[in-house]
Amino acid sequence: MKVNESYVNRHSHFELPVGTFDNDPSITQGAVLGLWSEAGWFPSIWIIYPCLHWASVDNNSSLLFIPTDDQEENIVVRFNPDSG
Repeated sequence: MKVNESYVNRHSHFELPVGTFDNDPSITQGAVLGLWSEAGWFPSIWIIYPCLHWASVDNNSSLLFIPTDDQEENIVVRFNPDSG
């Protein structure tokens, strides 16, 4: 089964054999959260990208706020107290 998906310039596209979805709110949310969850492979982006911001929750966790089309989503980021 072929799947074609993208999120470019705040525009989501999801193409399956059963249909195509362009800028569907649920597809866009999934694309945005998937994109930023994969940022663990290049964590410096979480610090240098100007559209992101952080809020402390406690000593071991924070909220990372990420932009979507017209709002923000957040991801809970937990830190290992032993290794930082």
